[in-house]
Amino acid sequence: MAEVMRADSEVLIRGLALCLDELARGERLPSAIYLCGGGSLLPEVLDELNRGFWAEGLPFGRAPEVRLLTPEDMLGLKDSTGLLTSPRDIGPIALANHALRLDADRKEAVNGVMRRVLRSMKV
Repeated sequence: MAEVMRADSEVLIRGLALCLDELARGERLPSAIYLCGGGSLLPEVLDELNRGFWAEGLPFGRAPEVRLLTPEDMLGLKDSTGLLTSPRDIGPIALANHALRLDADRKEAVNGVMRRVLRSMKV
């Protein structure tokens, strides 16, 4: 089973390297690589990334350091339930955070319009 997972992880990592190469567009890539999501918990993925062969030819200033992104790394967010504990929870956390920010921005825009209306009415 481990051999099958290793083969799949190699395919995943080759895809990551292609995406990073495209993303770089000739510029240097940051050396910190953070993994999240359920697939990041597969030990074969982290093992292969830590070997470093995949980074050869990519424009890193120094050898990339790979680590898992955890909910504790999400600054400014607090999970009052204590249920979000894994890298697999990062996606839902990020989506919820984005939705909350969009809602807050929308409310702020409406409040700004209301303030201007009230000022123009001199209320």
